[in-house]
Amino acid sequence: MPRVVDQDEKRSTIARAAYEVIANHGIGNATMRAIARQAGCTTGMVVHYFKNKQDVLLHAHNHAAQDVRRRMRDDEKAFQGLALLKALLVEVLPADDRRRGNWRIWIAFWDESVADGAVTREQSNRISEWHRRLRRALGQAVEAGEIDPAINVADEVDLIASLVEGMAIQIIVHGRSISENRQLRLIDEYLRRLASPSA
Repeated sequence: MPRVVDQDEKRSTIARAAYEVIANHGIGNATMRAIARQAGCTTGMVVHYFKNKQDVLLHAHNHAAQDVRRRMRDDEKAFQGLALLKALLVEVLPADDRRRGNWRIWIAFWDESVADGAVTREQSNRISEWHRRLRRALGQAVEAGEIDPAINVADEVDLIASLVEGMAIQIIVHGRSISENRQLRLIDEYLRRLASPSA
């Protein structure tokens, strides 16, 4: 009797393979052949499960998003206020292979989003979700008396995004070496200033 193929599992395997190709070799090298090779299948199999290359790449993008989302939900269960804010920031620092891979995917899709409406919507949704999490953590910190209630939360969210994205661009795009310890020190310094009444 022929083995029943779990189509969702196969699509997920191919999406993970596309993620690995983009994270390790860049989006320009994410050909259908390279993705199939990484997934251990034929290009015909990739085409069977995805309508085109853009569809595969969007699923790779979603694979990265789901991984980060799961970790952030765990953080939100474990922490509140400034402790949560730090956990959320640490999760997106380009400090190890996994997180740098996520940044390579994210940055690779910036150019794609200019020309493709589906990618633009996906990028926009991820940014909005990230900002909502930051706003919640900042709101908790205000309620707990950890930071000044007069703080402009919208401004702080933009500052945080600029800090983290700036580090990622320096490391991923410009090849600058910023150690994990230094990245953590910069985050701790930002949080110290945020919590300081004299800041």
